[in-house]
Formats: sequence, C-alpha cells, structure tokens
Amino acid sequence: MSGIDLTIVIECTTGEITGRCDGAANLAAWLAQARELSGRSEVVIAAPRPVLPPDGGAGGVEVRGLEVAGAGYYALKNAGAEAARGEIVLFTDIDCRPAPSYLVTLLEAFRDPGVACVAGRSFYDGEGLVTRLNTAHSFGDLHRQPGYVERGLVLSHNVAVRRSALQAQPFGPYAGRIGGDRHFLDRVRAAGHRVLLVPGLVIHHEDISYNLRGTLERHLREHLLPVHYGTVGQRFSAAWTVASVLALRPLLRLKRVAQAGPRVGLGGRHWPAALLVNAGYWAFDLACVFAVLAVPRLRRRWLRFVYG
Repeated sequence: MSGIDLTIVIECTTGEITGRCDGAANLAAWLAQARELSGRSEVVIAAPRPVLPPDGGAGGVEVRGLEVAGAGYYALKNAGAEAARGEIVLFTDIDCRPAPSYLVTLLEAFRDPGVACVAGRSFYDGEGLVTRLNTAHSFGDLHRQPGYVERGLVLSHNVAVRRSALQAQPFGPYAGRIGGDRHFLDRVRAAGHRVLLVPGLVIHHEDISYNLRGTLERHLREHLLPVHYGTVGQRFSAAWTVASVLALRPLLRLKRVAQAGPRVGLGGRHWPAALLVNAGYWAFDLACVFAVLAVPRLRRRWLRFVYG
C-alpha cells in the first residue's frame, strides 16, 4: 500500500495546440483542490519532453514530472497510469480546469465500493453561444441523464478508475490521437465493470475552435475516424471519411445539440443559430477534408497525426 489516496495524471501535449493554453493556471487549480483533501494525493505530469514540476506545497501533495521522450497522447496517459500510486487514478489534460469541489465529488463517488470507474461532464470555456454549441458537438454524449454509461464514449480527460481495476496499458497501443478512449471503455467493461456518469464532475476545457489550428485538429480528427474504431484492427477508410463529412458528422452534431440541450444552456430559440453554425462547419469541413484527401503531402501529415 502506497498510502496515497488519489493520483491525478495530467497529459501535456494538448496544451500546445493553440499556443494560448494557460497550463500553469490549470495545474494550479488542480493543486489547490488536492491540498484541500484530507488524504494524501499526487500529481503526475506526463510530457514528451523534460518537465520541471512545481512545488506541491502544503497539504500532502507530491508533484512528479514524467518524461516519455517523443510519446504521443495515449502513450503519455499509459505511462502515467503505470507510474500512478494512488488508490484512485484520475486522467485529465493540461488544457482542462476542474470546477469547484471536483476532487471532493470524485472521492465521494468512490465511497461506494461497487463503483470502479467514473466519468464527468465537460464544457468548453466561455459562455458565448458558439462555445455552448461546440460543447454540445464535442461532449453531448456526456450530458445525457446521470447514471451508468450504456452508450457513447467517456473521454480520457475526465475519467477516473480504481487502481485495482486499472489494467496495463489502459489506453491501448495507439500512437496517434484516436482509439484510446474507446479502448479504455471496452477494457473496463470487459473486466466486468461499469462507468458511472457523475454530473458534479465538471471540467472546463479550452475551446480550441477559436484558433485555426485548433479547429483543423478537432474537425479532421472527427472525420478521419477509422473503421473498427478503438480496436487493434482500426484503419483509415476514405469512403467512411467522405460519408462522415457529407452527412454523418453534421447529423451527429444536431443530435448532440438536442441531447445536451438545457444542460449546456441551449433551448428551442437557439436552433436557428445551431443550424447556421452547423452549415458553416459543414462547408469548412468539406473544403478541408477533400483538400487532405486530394493532396498526398497533406494526407500523409494528417493521417500521421491522427493514427501515429
């Protein structure tokens, strides 16, 4: 027994997408809450280059830097999982900030010995209408009724698991930016566990859509999803990508707006704007996806980013 109740694993590559992420402030928010806990906790900062961790300060919080040279998103999370010593292991990203009382709510959920894994709800930072629509587009699955997750995905920036239920390489062998979330959920379920959605576990996530690189990253990652997603057999399919950009993703966005609805501050009067924003994203995605498919250099670059 390590005597550590909670490990917070923070992955760092997402902070480089827009160049505007205030990772220091986000880390300070996690540390401030960890210091308020009655038990011991630790923070593991996983990055592909050397990390100089801040002082954990008073409150029994140890902060460790974990360098995994050249590692990608899921490889860093896997390394953090291996290094974790806490009885509960929380996974998040450096571009995420916890809402007040997040960690207290997290540990309270795990007081039930039958709970092995929990997930929370995520919101993009900001109160503007487009930001709320982006929240629904990206995180709508997490804004359905609380309870056990039966459909959809949990996201690896807002999920926690008991170390006793944590398997080796929980996010799989994926070198790129897709596959690990599905792999994690499937492994949890295969071990006989369920994921409890806890509404009070709220993450505020940087809205990368107000940055061209961020918009490209998010939208191309959505459309370049593979067939056999989240399995060792996942592979790129041009036909699936074309179907996604023409119809599947625009329809999914509208479904998620309806699904998230009042929980992200959207009602009936917002549907004209929702349709207009969706049409704009559809036109943007058409241009970008077909450019990537048509230009070999761009296709190689983006497939390397998404698939590794």
